[in-house]
Amino acid sequence: MWNVAKDGWTLLKESILGFINDNALSHGAAMAFYATTSLAPILLIVVAIAGMAFGNDAAQLALSAQMAGLMGPQSAELLQATIENASHKEAGTVASILGLVTLLVTASGVFGEMQVALNEIWKVKPGGTSISRLVRARAASLGLVAALGFLLLVSLVVSAAISALGDIINAYLPFGT
Repeated sequence: MWNVAKDGWTLLKESILGFINDNALSHGAAMAFYATTSLAPILLIVVAIAGMAFGNDAAQLALSAQMAGLMGPQSAELLQATIENASHKEAGTVASILGLVTLLVTASGVFGEMQVALNEIWKVKPGGTSISRLVRARAASLGLVAALGFLLLVSLVVSAAISALGDIINAYLPFGT
């Protein structure tokens, strides 16, 4: 019994010391910053693509409903307002280009920072020149961002299809609603 408690204490102590020594708090804060600043542009792109199929308002409402299920109604309302503010046509070409550049930097920054953090935690020395590492890391990051956007879009489409199927089934077999 004493060995289990001693081993548990040693594990806890080593975990906390490793967390501190690997700067995990700083890396987590950097990833949270990049994720927060890239969320609105990614959602704006998803709404624009889904809007082509379902209509812009329907895509925004479906995305808002999905986000409400994931993070609560208040956060979903904040994201909805952000998307509406960012989607105004009056912003112009310069604002659109600036938004795209911001998206590329921040979205790829999430995965770049994650790679740096994992390399530091696992004591991996990156190979190659600085420029080749940067290009490879950013390319991989942008690929992951594109995949994440695609998965979010697929989730939106599947959610809409399931909702429509539920309405059709409910029309033929009313279950008390």
